[in-house]
Amino acid sequence: MIKLWQKFKRFIILAIFGSTALAVGLGATPEDVNIVISDKVAEIQTLQETDKQANGKYKYRPKEIVKPLNTPETSYEIHEHENSKGEIGYTIYIEKTEGDITYRMATSTGIYKKEFDFDWKIIKNLTASTTP
Repeated sequence: MIKLWQKFKRFIILAIFGSTALAVGLGATPEDVNIVISDKVAEIQTLQETDKQANGKYKYRPKEIVKPLNTPETSYEIHEHENSKGEIGYTIYIEKTEGDITYRMATSTGIYKKEFDFDWKIIKNLTASTTP
C-alpha cells in the first residue's frame, strides 16, 4: 500500500510540475534526486528506442546538463555502439555534482552492457586534501 501511494504521489507531482521540476522549492531529498535521474534515464531510453525503430540504430546524444532547483546539477551523455556483427547498443553516462564532489555512473543497453556499466564513483573531489 505504501509503495502504491508513493507511486501515485510521484505521478501527481510529475504531472503537475514535470520531471525535472520535482524539487523546485521543496528541499530535495536523496530520493527526490534519484527520481529525477530515473525519470531522465527513462526519457532517454524511450528516445533511443524511437531512434532504433526509425533508423535501425541508436543515436549519440551530446552532454546535456540539467539543474533542477535544490538538487545537484546532473548531466547525461549517450554513446551508441555497433560491433562488426552489426549488433548495437548504447551507454548513458550520468554525472551529478554535490558540493565540491562530482560522481559518475553508466548504464548500458545491448552489446557491451557488462563492459560499460558501473555504479556511482567519484571523478572529481575539490575538497580532497593534498597535505599528508
